[in-house]
Amino acid sequence: MKKGYVTVFFSIAIYLCLSLFIGLMYGARESALRARTREAAEVSLRSVFGEYQKELWQEYNLIFVDATYGYETESFILPEEHYVGYLNENFDESGTALLGGKDLLKLSTYYAETDEVRLATDNNGAAVRAQAINFMKHKYAVGYIEELFESTEEYEASFSLVSSQEEISEEVLDSPVFEEWKEAYGEVFTKERDVSLLSTLRLVCKDADNLSGISVDKTRLCSQRSLNQGNSKDNKEFDLADNLFFKEYLIEYTNNYLKDDKDTVLSYETEYLIAGEQTDSHNLEAVVNKLLLARQAMNMAALYKDEERINAVRGISEVVAAATTQPELAPALEASIVSIWSFAESLKDVKTLLNGGKVPLFKTPDEWRTTIKDIYKVGKEEEYDNGLSYTDYLRIFVNLVDTKALTKRFMDICELNVRKWTDNERFRLDYCFDKWAVTAYVQSEYGYQYTIKRQYDME
Repeated sequence: MKKGYVTVFFSIAIYLCLSLFIGLMYGARESALRARTREAAEVSLRSVFGEYQKELWQEYNLIFVDATYGYETESFILPEEHYVGYLNENFDESGTALLGGKDLLKLSTYYAETDEVRLATDNNGAAVRAQAINFMKHKYAVGYIEELFESTEEYEASFSLVSSQEEISEEVLDSPVFEEWKEAYGEVFTKERDVSLLSTLRLVCKDADNLSGISVDKTRLCSQRSLNQGNSKDNKEFDLADNLFFKEYLIEYTNNYLKDDKDTVLSYETEYLIAGEQTDSHNLEAVVNKLLLARQAMNMAALYKDEERINAVRGISEVVAAATTQPELAPALEASIVSIWSFAESLKDVKTLLNGGKVPLFKTPDEWRTTIKDIYKVGKEEEYDNGLSYTDYLRIFVNLVDTKALTKRFMDICELNVRKWTDNERFRLDYCFDKWAVTAYVQSEYGYQYTIKRQYDME
């Protein structure tokens, strides 16, 4: 009888132990399934972002994933398929030596869908701007912004002497004496679509006939066409320091008339940011006109402060007015001569800038180069030891353009160049994303099913 008691006791003990073992095994398996699913989801999502568009990164330090992968598609099915593929690769344990290579989890993903996505073009290119700003902050550190802010403030204060560029241009163009200038050189501020014989470029550029005349179809670019929209709820705000960082980024990462670091579609990219015209020569002409107006303002201010020269102008005006028996015209004639004289000096200044030289912002009497006898001659450029360069003036003009407009034009440039570098005419920034939330549906052959949501944000 004692042996029977022992047998029953051990049977019950073994049953309890097996129940505990099986319960622990199932609990361990479920914990392993959950842990493996979370781990694979994180790694797979990062793998999708590891397929970022490399030209954007190499040339502009921007990380965006092209949802089309170079193919003709207008959905996010390819990133979802890649995500499912990476998950299944991470779930595959057939190669392990444990128990003869048997997969104890038998996980697989059969479907994934996008929940939230932020595209490069959403909110007027806020994602592009944010990445550029973050890059510049890491590159130059926070202290750099103070110096940049002070220099920009100085430039803007300098131009506050003139109420507007339009007023200067009207004053110059409406001057009576300017009619003689037009007879000699033609209409200066031309609206022609090509580098015409009357273009200001022919007055200040050494070889105007060899300027880049590349034109692009803006209807195919971000700034003009209808864009695909993401559904991210982000509404990032940018402060003054952020905008200054971004505009400095644009100066650094775009070509201009004197800077040709990259093989780009447009030769004068910074000028395109400022003017937004579709042809290189038109963008350069617009910037040259702005330079002429800016230098006109500074030179007129300098001329009026030069008592010797202004007295000479006043004397000539009074003599001419007296000779015509209309002395009341003397003030108007004086203003006209000052305008033309300062404009002639401005032409020399712009030629100097376009040849890589510098021009003082405010000229002293000793730095004035044009004599009143040479007022109708387009002189050669002059050399100065200090002053602002062409790039400095581009920085001023860029800072005066609305940041949203700059962002759109910069995205135009990115699209054009990536299409050229990759030979992919289908590339579009409104299918590039840097934030993605996705839901994957996972199952195990042991009867378990999971829904896992993950999000990755480049910011």
